[in-house]
Amino acid sequence: MDEAATGGIAWAGRRALDALAAAGTHRVLAVHGRGFWVETPAGVVGLLRLPAPRSPRLVGLEPALPLPPASLARPPELEVNGSRLAWTGPGGSRIVADLAAAPVWDPPPVVAPAEPPAGLAERAAQASRLLRLLSSRELDVPAAAVQALAAAARSADEAALALAVAGLAGRGAGLTPSGDDVLAGFALLSPPDLRRRLRHLARTAATTRLSRDLLLDACGGHSFEPAVDLARWLLGRESGQPAQLLSRLLRVGHLSGLGLATGMLAAAGAPAGGHDGGRGAGTGLAGPTLDS
Repeated sequence: MDEAATGGIAWAGRRALDALAAAGTHRVLAVHGRGFWVETPAGVVGLLRLPAPRSPRLVGLEPALPLPPASLARPPELEVNGSRLAWTGPGGSRIVADLAAAPVWDPPPVVAPAEPPAGLAERAAQASRLLRLLSSRELDVPAAAVQALAAAARSADEAALALAVAGLAGRGAGLTPSGDDVLAGFALLSPPDLRRRLRHLARTAATTRLSRDLLLDACGGHSFEPAVDLARWLLGRESGQPAQLLSRLLRVGHLSGLGLATGMLAAAGAPAGGHDGGRGAGTGLAGPTLDS
């Protein structure tokens, strides 16, 4: 088989590098127009062409790098040998890329305070209004399920939180169902005590392996760069234009960006899903936490 190395790797997320550290052959879960997802013993990794948003579990591929065909006679595989990644490309060619010189994306985690920061409610309300204007799609989860999550987080009832998480986990289509995206956004803006409970529930959530990994990352304060940027703006830690921040986030996946934004705004106290007419999910980081 001919070997070709076309283009290269632009950057790699820290969790992606950790998952690809061990040599071996790994199963490709899905191939689409911009990249592919691989399952390793240490978690799922995405190899996506630019302009993919930076993310802990992603490797950013230069646009010229060929991808595995979506319809092979046998499922495609990724071979890892040191820093070299190899897969079967169009026409049976062997595509090789090297991680050795790739810049590592590993920003500090988002950490929400136990008490709502000043201005959170106002920023969340502004973002919620903008989300209604900017999003042309609707989530395939009901606003009531998002409201139930926020209500459970405000209470000291762990059973209610477990029910709310179960009502969203795995709900929706795709490798990352919208319900999990909502949960991930909610966890990203939740205080540490609530995050620990969400992490415990996420470990056994009935959803895809990829979606569970992304949800567990969010419980540790890690997510796609546009989600992290919006979270920091909502918490008052970064300046920026909310319309631009939301526009960037809405470009993540088909509905993933919308789900992440909806979860963050619910945790911050905005109406679930940005719907008019629904009652708000509360005020301030879904607090008090279950320890209260």
